[in-house]
Amino acid sequence: MLDILNIHHLMWKRNKKKYLKNHKKVVAAEDKLEALETRMAPTKKIESAKTNLMKYLVIRAGIEERLIDIKRGLYIGFGIDLDNKSNGMQPIYLDWGKLENHDDTIGTTQYGKTYKLGSDVAQCIAKKENLFIVDPKGGKKREILGWTIDALAKTGIPEWLAYINPLFPELSLCVNPIFGMANEEIASTASLLSQGGGAQMSGDANFYGPFAYKVVLASLTALEYLEAVTSTKEDVLSEIKEEVRKYVENEQLRGMDKVSEDTLNELILPDVSERLVFTSEVNKKETLAHSPVNFKRTLITFKELANFSQFHNLEKLREALLLYDVPEGAKGYYSLMELRNESLALLDEIVLKDAKFYEKVATSLSTLFVQLSTGSIGKVLCTTRINPIVARLYDKEKGLVCVIEPVPMKFRQVSDVLLKVFMKMLESVFGSVGVSGRELPRRTHFFIDEGKAAIFPGIEEIYNKAASAGLSIHTYYQSTLDRVSKLGPVDAGVVGDNVNTLYIMKPNDKNSAAFLAETLGTENRLTSNFMSDSGSAGGRFSAMAEQKAMITPSTLDVLRKGEAFVKHYGKRYRVYFPFMLPPKANILMPELNEERTIKEILAYEKEIQENLGLYRISITEKKRNIENDKGKEYV
Repeated sequence: MLDILNIHHLMWKRNKKKYLKNHKKVVAAEDKLEALETRMAPTKKIESAKTNLMKYLVIRAGIEERLIDIKRGLYIGFGIDLDNKSNGMQPIYLDWGKLENHDDTIGTTQYGKTYKLGSDVAQCIAKKENLFIVDPKGGKKREILGWTIDALAKTGIPEWLAYINPLFPELSLCVNPIFGMANEEIASTASLLSQGGGAQMSGDANFYGPFAYKVVLASLTALEYLEAVTSTKEDVLSEIKEEVRKYVENEQLRGMDKVSEDTLNELILPDVSERLVFTSEVNKKETLAHSPVNFKRTLITFKELANFSQFHNLEKLREALLLYDVPEGAKGYYSLMELRNESLALLDEIVLKDAKFYEKVATSLSTLFVQLSTGSIGKVLCTTRINPIVARLYDKEKGLVCVIEPVPMKFRQVSDVLLKVFMKMLESVFGSVGVSGRELPRRTHFFIDEGKAAIFPGIEEIYNKAASAGLSIHTYYQSTLDRVSKLGPVDAGVVGDNVNTLYIMKPNDKNSAAFLAETLGTENRLTSNFMSDSGSAGGRFSAMAEQKAMITPSTLDVLRKGEAFVKHYGKRYRVYFPFMLPPKANILMPELNEERTIKEILAYEKEIQENLGLYRISITEKKRNIENDKGKEYV
């Protein structure tokens, strides 16, 4: 055993020596490239310098791959312990036990945040943790998705991958994020989504949020009662099992058009509200009493919420409450009576008011649910009525690595809403874990690239409570102002207080640079003074320890790509993040409809031009023939 340890230590020392030698070459190559670009050297020289730099970076990646050791901790790169500089540059590992909280990475674009994210994701996968990875950019190379696929393949768990992108519903995992959430949780989600995301809520937002909460809570409470008096627990369980069967079939048929799948497999059953409208005949009680209405509170989706945001459907829901009495001798009779009275009270407050007033104030709520239940996003969120994502978090054998590409450049507003829905879903899951005390089989990590898009007022509660329940949030910002602009200074401070690890890269914003430099704290520095004796050539030296700022904003300004300061549980480091080679996975996305349309237009345009060209040639030939004929006649 001792021999094995000695061999391992010897290999570690050799890799360290190789890294340090390579590091000098990388720095020299970077400096040369920067100098050539600054003086706008010929393109050929610049390309040659880039090739030379990449050669050394590839060597570095190979060395670091051997240094990654998840038993030691999370490898964050080579660096210096700023509180013990005498050790020089060393591989830096952070203890996994101290990474069970949240961390922030702050730095300007194109300075290596994505490489750090890719390295952290790969190591969490190697440790077989659950992951959510939000990648708003995607991009031509799709590096984050590619690195994730590579890491899953290397670890031997490719089946853990789940992919969600509203632009490609045929490739996406279908999920109902509100399945299993309590009435109040869904109503709270609706309230949040209807308010927008700024730190300073307008008067309208403060009105519409509570209004949305009230409408959704009324609908859900009514459906909960109606489901209880029209279905047994066995009925509901049977319907859930049926949804599981449909989900499994849907996954096997992935790649087909979702509309075809819905038709073939009846994946989306008729909506409750649509069947309620169908029963508006003369003898309503007789019709409702004998109709096969199945009130789905347990299996509700955004599609039903969209319908129940319409005034006339709320009226029908109230009619159903009045027609369905609590059966005599029913189990929990008094609880059901209380639930019915609560439902009627909530609906009366809405339905008995002027319909025009309701339609006026409910437009934003209705629009929100329509966005989430129709089109490509509707196919992702409403095709199934269960939540396979949450099921996978509880699965002891098969974990989850979910890559979410919300495509904000394509679906700007809905993209923000989608991320908030998933955050509220996780808040519900880990809230249940906190209440029950029963932990999930694995820790869950939520990586958010471009964090500004995913944070919202109220997220501070998730930061406060989720870490102890098993959820770690890793957020990447361009500036400290990103968080303040979305949450306001107070709530941004609450979130910051729950961040135990901070990675500080080069920021562009001066205020951020000043704040981050101050955050790193101070260090003891010895200052010496020479005091001469009056009237003589002699004197004496005195040394005094002073507290000085460890770094200044100008220190941050000269950081290289991939270089950062790290503050972690009182320890401070200066590191170079691991370099990630391009992913091996070759990802080719399906052709979009608009791409096909543009190709057809270009092809047709080319065809017309070619035909016009042939026509011009034909006209010219005819003219030439006419001229020749005239010449012959003259002769």
